[in-house]
Amino acid sequence: VLARHARSGVQFMGDLVPPLKMVGGLTLGLGGAAAAVNIVRNNLTEFANAGYRIDTVARNVSMTAGAFQELTGAMIENGTTRESAESSIVGIFDKANDAAHARNDYFLALLKEKKIGISETKEGLADVTKLINDLNRVINTMSSGEQALFIQNLGLSPELLSYLRNTTS
Repeated sequence: VLARHARSGVQFMGDLVPPLKMVGGLTLGLGGAAAAVNIVRNNLTEFANAGYRIDTVARNVSMTAGAFQELTGAMIENGTTRESAESSIVGIFDKANDAAHARNDYFLALLKEKKIGISETKEGLADVTKLINDLNRVINTMSSGEQALFIQNLGLSPELLSYLRNTTS
């Protein structure tokens, strides 16, 4: 009985080998399989590191990771690199936070000229999401030259200007 089952098991394995060869399953060899495992491991590590960085930067600018991802994602769709998008958001947060706490009167004065205020989060930090929405509302009423000059005077990035120009809400 054992021999009969063993033989049918061997025959089953023999029947599997040709289709696997056609798909490339056995032609990879052990080196190919190890390389594939290594690629998967490296990609998972990269994804984990990116997720950690996004969460950290979002917390640093008092945003949720989802809101931060939505904003940076929209900027990336407009042609900005991830690093430039993150840097732009950190830059506006730093300037707005300083202005909200009387450390950047020039920035605050330029915003007030356009009737834009700086709201604060529960933590008492600048609300970047609201500020960007307010900037968007005002930017869309200006000519291209006025937009560029206003953003430049605020000391904000060209990438943020591009995002504001290409966003309707």
